[in-house]
Amino acid sequence: MSDEIQNPQINISKIPMGSGMGGALAAVASVLIILLGLPELWDFLPGAVVVGCRIACVLHFHPE
Repeated sequence: MSDEIQNPQINISKIPMGSGMGGALAAVASVLIILLGLPELWDFLPGAVVVGCRIACVLHFHPE
C-alpha cells in the first residue's frame, strides 16, 4: 500500500494543453464557460481584457 493518499479530483495542471491556436481556443472556451456559469463576472470582463492587452503590449515591446 502506498504512503500517498490518492485524491480523485480533476487537477487542471495535469491536463495537457498545447501552445498556439489550440491552446488559445481552449483558454477562451474555459473563460466562456466560467462567464456563463457566473454572470456576476460579466461587468468585470471588459476591464480585465483592457488590462490584459496592456500587459501583453508591454511584454511584447519591452521583453527585458
